Amino acid sequence: MRAICTAAFVASAIGLHQAASAHHSFAEFDTQRAVGIQGEITEIRWRNPHIRVKIAVV
Repeated sequence: MRAICTAAFVASAIGLHQAASAHHSFAEFDTQRAVGIQGEITEIRWRNPHIRVKIAVV
């Protein structure tokens, strides 16, 4: 029984990892280029699973 539970846990962990990797793809970002933003932070929303920061750009 313990082996079955362990196998089920491992299988679900692998499946969830693949789904999270697909959701958080880096394909749309250029990781070699730094971008600077200058402005005033007007709002920060701490919500699961993402954080949003609103900036008033000068």
